[in-house]
Amino acid sequence: MKAHALLLAALTPAANADIFAHMETTRGVVNIGLHLDEAPISVANFVTLAQGTRARIDPRTGVATNEPLYVNETFFRTGNNDFSKFAQTGSGSGDNTGSPGFTIRDEFHPSLRHTGYTLSMANTGAPNSGGGGIFITGDISIPTYDDLHTIFGTISPDDSLVPGNPKEPGDSASRLIVDQIISAGDHQTTIIGITFTDSSTGESAEFENEVSLGLPLVTSTTGSISVTPGSSVDLQLPSPLTERTDLVPMRTLDLSTWDELSNTFIGFNSSPESVVQVDTGQESSSFYRFSKIEYPLSVSPSSLADLTLTVDASAMAGLNGDYVAEFDSAGTGGTLTLIYDSDMENPLSGPITEIYHFPGGNGATLIIVATGLRPIRFELGYDAYCPTNPVDNTPLPPASPIPCRHRLSLWYGFWDIRGLSDASITLPPS
Repeated sequence: MKAHALLLAALTPAANADIFAHMETTRGVVNIGLHLDEAPISVANFVTLAQGTRARIDPRTGVATNEPLYVNETFFRTGNNDFSKFAQTGSGSGDNTGSPGFTIRDEFHPSLRHTGYTLSMANTGAPNSGGGGIFITGDISIPTYDDLHTIFGTISPDDSLVPGNPKEPGDSASRLIVDQIISAGDHQTTIIGITFTDSSTGESAEFENEVSLGLPLVTSTTGSISVTPGSSVDLQLPSPLTERTDLVPMRTLDLSTWDELSNTFIGFNSSPESVVQVDTGQESSSFYRFSKIEYPLSVSPSSLADLTLTVDASAMAGLNGDYVAEFDSAGTGGTLTLIYDSDMENPLSGPITEIYHFPGGNGATLIIVATGLRPIRFELGYDAYCPTNPVDNTPLPPASPIPCRHRLSLWYGFWDIRGLSDASITLPPS
């Protein structure tokens, strides 16, 4: 069995890939060449979840588990029309509601486009919102998915080139099976198992060094719960949550269905916390399970204090300029300004009256209400990893400004999400 050091491995085209995934389904085996060089984070995430060598949260039970993802799951969502042909799986719940409890960074590469028969990351539409969900596409180009969903694999066009596969040259069985999966519809095909082969040796492949890529690490945790009825449920942790760590509470009211509650993320610029509010105390009887998720190289701040957010607003229809949010020392107020490129001397500006900030390991949702401007929502995805100390490999503070991307929307009685643009967070002087 050969372990691949992800930072050193090279990528070749799908037919000559360093690593192949063999997805056994109830309709046959789909062979997939993995794009290790272009999308190392997504490949490492997929392999370690499929092999069960890295933990995740099971959305059905709320437990941190090493049970392999994807096995015995159906392709629960399919599309088969003139514009989109795909089959989605990997939610962990059997439908479109589950997740592994964490997110990973997007990896977009100009050489990888949705031109047909790709393996890609599912997400919510926000930057850096993929986790465990994946989808395969059929014999159609879907350009609207480009630079929105990470492509990390290509369905083999010729199974005779797959190591250990006794097929005749030109055998396109894998792609024919993908066509059948998509045509069959929702919940009609089940994944039996996924194995991985090193193409240079023909042996089973696994990975090491996934931590060096900043992949999230999940562990279960516990603590003492105190309840103030109708007000709050607080968790006293045995050891404080430290920076770059997310606490994910799961709750059930009937010991049957588990729901993920709002997370608490401790960013790189925040102090440790020992007591965390996990619920509102509105229910007469609740049961909880808790997991900690470490994002080793996260640059996501959990406090907005003294930060400046600059967002390119050109993706909004009719806007050519920047939004600039300057937050006060408490991170609860400040000033929001819209600067039009065509009229730099007459910006629209107003005091911030409300802030709703929901940070996570790779991004944040931020809603700002300011006097004189429409309420605005930013879906931020932080694209840089902080540097590490070469002596002990510990994270160092990230450089300023931190590059990110956003999906931006104005409030017109509904969230009107437009295109993807650049943004940055400028940190206060150290």
